[in-house]
Amino acid sequence: MCGRYTSTRSPEDLTRPFQVTDCRPEETLAPSWNMAPTDEVYTGPQPTIYLLWALGDEETRWVIEAAHERTIERVLEWIEDEVAVIRYGKDGIYRVQPPGGLVAARFRHYEARSGMPLLHDHLLLSVKGLRLDGKWGSIHTLVLHENTVAASALYNELVAAEVCEAMGLATEPRTVTPGHRPVMEFAGVSHELIRWTSRRSDQIAACLEHLEHSTSPPSTTTAS
Repeated sequence: MCGRYTSTRSPEDLTRPFQVTDCRPEETLAPSWNMAPTDEVYTGPQPTIYLLWALGDEETRWVIEAAHERTIERVLEWIEDEVAVIRYGKDGIYRVQPPGGLVAARFRHYEARSGMPLLHDHLLLSVKGLRLDGKWGSIHTLVLHENTVAASALYNELVAAEVCEAMGLATEPRTVTPGHRPVMEFAGVSHELIRWTSRRSDQIAACLEHLEHSTSPPSTTTAS
């Protein structure tokens, strides 16, 4: 969800997107264009890791959730130490790291929109950070977005390494799209089972195919 949208809606407007069944706000803030958060989503890096989580026993799920939790904390530390900067001065010419770190809220979900089991967390990062002078400054959101792929890759590498070490597993490369770099999956899981988890990709492909067949080019009329 777009952070700017979230920050400019009333609490009642947000009950449906966030599936809130009981909303009784007693004290609310006025809509603001300056406090919009950004949304980072952390999920199992490969289909095989959430297959293990969904189909495994209680101990397996505990190991994966613990690795997931620790990895998110490490990635957030990396963002705070290496990525996030506060812009200030005319045109934001001065940039400093937020000395107190970032303001974040995290929400955990256990299934995807389709209803398939999917362990993942939404991490909402405020675009305001406290400067050394005690004033609030604006986090450079462009830098955050430019490092989204790097943060995702770091999460994937760390959580897979920890799960492999804890459970004695190994990874192997798997080609998803011909011509693209292969992705790392846990070894020993069949391709058919991995494809079973790709419901969202299949839905997108089916929707595109439907649009291609249902949309005809505009007709042209020749004036006599």
